[in-house]
Amino acid sequence: MALESHPGISKILFYSAVLIPSWILYVVVHRLFFHPLARIPGPKLAAFTFLYQTYFSFKDGSRFYKQVGLLHKKYGPVVRITPDEISLSDPENYETIYYVGSRYAKAPRYYDALGMKYASFSTCPNEQHRLRRGPLNKFFSRAMVLELQNIVQEKADKLCALVSKKSAAGEATDIHHGFRAVSIDVITDYGFNNCYDLLDSPDLGKYFFEMVRGIGAALWVFQQWPELLIMNRLPPWMLKKMSPPLAQILNLQAVRPPPSIPQHPLIS
Repeated sequence: MALESHPGISKILFYSAVLIPSWILYVVVHRLFFHPLARIPGPKLAAFTFLYQTYFSFKDGSRFYKQVGLLHKKYGPVVRITPDEISLSDPENYETIYYVGSRYAKAPRYYDALGMKYASFSTCPNEQHRLRRGPLNKFFSRAMVLELQNIVQEKADKLCALVSKKSAAGEATDIHHGFRAVSIDVITDYGFNNCYDLLDSPDLGKYFFEMVRGIGAALWVFQQWPELLIMNRLPPWMLKKMSPPLAQILNLQAVRPPPSIPQHPLIS
């Protein structure tokens, strides 16, 4: 059937062929020449498309930070790394940006990629985040943190005992995952009143951290294509088939007290 007999379709195709390239051209020109960050040095590709960041985030196992280091060597201490982000390499800038009460925040697209619209952690802007976090502040006051000492000491003692036991048997201890296991066990004991006990796991929770690392790549996808967040509405069984790390997280979420942690990374 000829398109001429359907003028509506012909108009849609015509406008699409004209408007879409025009919009892309407008975005590129704006980001390169009229954006507030237009004068910041950096690669032109990074200035007009987030695909630059996405590419290096997936290359060689999410090594965008290495590429940023190379950009600083080429362009200096201030580099534009995405259309709306810059990277500062001078350590003195750290305290200028990351301090209690800072008005700086990551771009909303970073928080939106987490897919937790109403969580306090992913709330943006700062004013709204402050309101949502307010009720939790008392749990992280100095007095409450001091009460954590016995929990921290207990987990540290457990790791020290493990190291001593393995050392006496002539065995090595994975200190890297041991320290991380201490952190998770302290957090889950205090935050959930139900410790994950990664220090009791034969691999010190290595599978748990691989799960977290495995799910991290999805953040780059959702930042680049936020429309794909609709996948959150898919049935859990389908999501588990699509991603083993996501399957582990869904299994953790499905468990109600006590939230037992599997001792093997395989998902049933």
